Amino acid sequence: MAWNRRGAAAFLVFAAVLCLGGHRLVELGFYHDDWKFLADQHFAGPGFWSRIKAIVAGQPAILQRPLDVPLFALLYEAFGMAPLGWHLALLAVNVALSMGVREALLRFKAPPPAALLGALLFLCWPTKDSTMFWSIVILAPVALASWVFAYVLYLDFVESGDRRRLAGAIALFSISLGVYDNTVALLPLLLVTPSGASRRVFVSTGVVGAFAAFGIVAKLKLIPWLSGSGFAKPLEFSGSHALLVYKLGFMSFVSRVAAGAIGRFAQQAFVFAPAVAAGAAALPWLLLKAPENGEWPKAPRRALALAGLALFVFGLLPYAASNYVPNPFTHMNRINEVPALGVVFMLLAAVYGLKPRRALASGCALAALMMASHVGAALAWIEAYQRQLQIRALIEKNLGAWSPGKKLLLHTPWVYAADKAPIFIASWDITSAAQIWLNDPSRNADVISREMQATPEGLVKEGALMPYDSIRVLSVRRGVILPKVDYDSFKHD
Repeated sequence: MAWNRRGAAAFLVFAAVLCLGGHRLVELGFYHDDWKFLADQHFAGPGFWSRIKAIVAGQPAILQRPLDVPLFALLYEAFGMAPLGWHLALLAVNVALSMGVREALLRFKAPPPAALLGALLFLCWPTKDSTMFWSIVILAPVALASWVFAYVLYLDFVESGDRRRLAGAIALFSISLGVYDNTVALLPLLLVTPSGASRRVFVSTGVVGAFAAFGIVAKLKLIPWLSGSGFAKPLEFSGSHALLVYKLGFMSFVSRVAAGAIGRFAQQAFVFAPAVAAGAAALPWLLLKAPENGEWPKAPRRALALAGLALFVFGLLPYAASNYVPNPFTHMNRINEVPALGVVFMLLAAVYGLKPRRALASGCALAALMMASHVGAALAWIEAYQRQLQIRALIEKNLGAWSPGKKLLLHTPWVYAADKAPIFIASWDITSAAQIWLNDPSRNADVISREMQATPEGLVKEGALMPYDSIRVLSVRRGVILPKVDYDSFKHD
């Protein structure tokens, strides 16, 4: 099989479907922040512009990522409240991103099967799985795909001097900045090219840097000032936090805990979805059938390794100046997406010195494990949505005990499925979901957590008092909304 562009795209589409659980991808749903954006649009007036205004009214800080507003409105216009459509859109974006990774690796002289292997490894890397399952996080792969294709055009410009390529690269870099912040610190990577540094590289990096600087200033200062919304994630840089971010980022890829989780999810996949797991684990080995597995051209391994290191270091830099930290397991592992691309680049540089078939076989073995593990992750995300639907059924069954004007507190043993996929973990996800389910925007809910403190007068969360007569409690374990709650109900919890 010749791995041309069309064949590579078909291969990656099939791989992505397997990563999402194969035929069970139809059971995936909405999670956490999804519900807030869905509710804003669900209760908006008819028409596209009504949804635009509703998104901005519900999340004013989104204007710092101005392209997100039409993106979310278009997705809702296309798919509404149907999770499958959102997941197919997310699948398509991730496949496009992986195709961009393949193109970038080809620019670094990787043979077609090796470039496709790198694209596959990036697609199925399990410690960034939320970027494949969490609909709202479509922003992250859209931004990175824009950046990767911009980098491809930039490398073409460095080789050819065609200014149209540079103009296209600048346009795509700008789109990336307008969608999300995960690529905001990647400018130094432009100094890394397969042909080395040159006057053209330095000049063009300066030109792109000027546009990037304007975009960053607009995000940090200009748009917040014009909109009056403030900056969504204030910069909170400290040396200790930065060290923690890089430590946890490194451990997300090489720690025993991360490796153990990857193996555990692969094992669960073979137990609970054996056919899909077997297909996922078998797929990478097709790469060994490529006719290009003879003599490989000499690759610029040093440049490839340096590009990978830059992606890892500068991919984590935005989070070093925020209150986020990398996590290999939960929905927050979206932070690992750009560093994962760096790890893939470095891995390919490391194995490129081996004989071609041995290098590919090593990569295929790793990809087989990652693919199977991703199937296990899909089962966790499917379970999380099933739990949400069970909670919905309980709310609808007991609706008579939840009078309007009372806040419903969810008392549930389910917070994450398999310690990975969020069920309901915050006030805005359960509130928005309940409002949509009941078609009632006046409903208010929260999840009972350790952040709440019981006092004789009521529950206190973040300094706000909730008197006992203002709340109702849905006990998921008992399947009922409790008729009465008081201090004695909470003081021993």
